Amino acid sequence: MTHRVEERADALAALGIDIGGTKVAGGVVAPDGTILATALRATPGASVSDTEDA
Repeated sequence: MTHRVEERADALAALGIDIGGTKVAGGVVAPDGTILATALRATPGASVSDTEDA
């Protein structure tokens, strides 16, 4: 699922999160497209609360 927010000239950065069956990935991107940070964690898969905690 993808959600897009309108572009704003005063935006500082954009945050993206992908919660999947095998991994949780995230990233922060500056308005010029520069990747500021990324993170990747395995999805525990044992329960919904374990996945939320990851």
